[in-house]
Amino acid sequence: MTSNAAPLVCQRGERVALGPLRSELLNTYVRWGNDLVAGRNLGAWGMATAENNQAWLARHATTTDLHEFLVYELAGWRPIGVATLHHIVQRNQTAEIAMSIAEPDARGRGFGTEAARLTLAHAFQNLALRNVLLRYFTFNAASARMAQKLGFREIGRQREALAVAGGRWDMVYTELLARLHARYGASPVSASPPIVNIVGERVALGPLRRELLPLDQRWMNDLATPRMLGRTPQPRTLAAQQAWYDGATTNASSALFLIYEVASWRPLGTAGLHDIDVRNGTAEFGILLGEVADRGGGYGTEATRLTLDYAFTALGLRNVQLRVFVYNPAGLRVYQKGGFREMGRRRASQLMGGQFWDTIYMEALASEFASSTLAHFFVPDEQRARPTP
Repeated sequence: MTSNAAPLVCQRGERVALGPLRSELLNTYVRWGNDLVAGRNLGAWGMATAENNQAWLARHATTTDLHEFLVYELAGWRPIGVATLHHIVQRNQTAEIAMSIAEPDARGRGFGTEAARLTLAHAFQNLALRNVLLRYFTFNAASARMAQKLGFREIGRQREALAVAGGRWDMVYTELLARLHARYGASPVSASPPIVNIVGERVALGPLRRELLPLDQRWMNDLATPRMLGRTPQPRTLAAQQAWYDGATTNASSALFLIYEVASWRPLGTAGLHDIDVRNGTAEFGILLGEVADRGGGYGTEATRLTLDYAFTALGLRNVQLRVFVYNPAGLRVYQKGGFREMGRRRASQLMGGQFWDTIYMEALASEFASSTLAHFFVPDEQRARPTP
């Protein structure tokens, strides 16, 4: 199936791109699943049917430990296979990669290696994983060459694991570490920008993404994070994170964004507005930078200003407030630089480390805020600005 129109893609390389699975390609998936060469390379010979492929698509839509992508040939946007990250364990920052170039005429042309590089970029940059496993059988010389090009190293073998073509073949276990990814895989990959709403100089804001819930969960299980948010430090399950996501994305009085680093399109955290009151023009601001290494680098300040720009310029709000605790001086500096000023304190109102601390209330006013980004968009078109004769 070839289309001249570009489909929705997540990652783009030089010759291939990765995009979400598409239910209208069900017959293509069934045909791929019944290809004996593809099945042999994966060690699977089950008969593919429309029913079991529909079940596969349904599972993909509801699970967070499995990320699967359609692989497209850029010339013509033809789907040629599937790239998979499965057994994603965000707590351990591990996953396993699998690659299937299912169209026979697309094999042996380097598409699988490039698609694997893009998938690894997603694993290490978007999901912040540390270790990715790759398995292949010793009769599969193409997979062995791909593993070598990508920098995987052998860590063990399961002997005589598969009987095929009259012989018994070993399964080779290999791994790639995040710190080695830049050496072997990162440079040839150019990640396509995700869907974003507001782009600044170093950060951008876009909608929340369900497939990144394991990353959100890991951020929230850093006990220093809820401490800064004024929440009780406790384990955060994936089910709890999913419930939060479902509520956040359907709440009309909230507007929450993912924060991205523009240079790499790596997710940095979240920022947003809560308790939006359109009638009175008010809301409350909150922000979280998930990785400790990203704090203190100016990302939070710019994300704060972009969110205020959205509040005042796009939504037309007049006053945005926040709360910050005295034991968080770094956060206080970010908010001050971002456009907030202190308006009052609630004394001894937050328990942390066996001591009660003041809560600082801060506000930003539209009348005191100068838009540097959205003001260029929220103006009348030149035609509309002309007076009616």
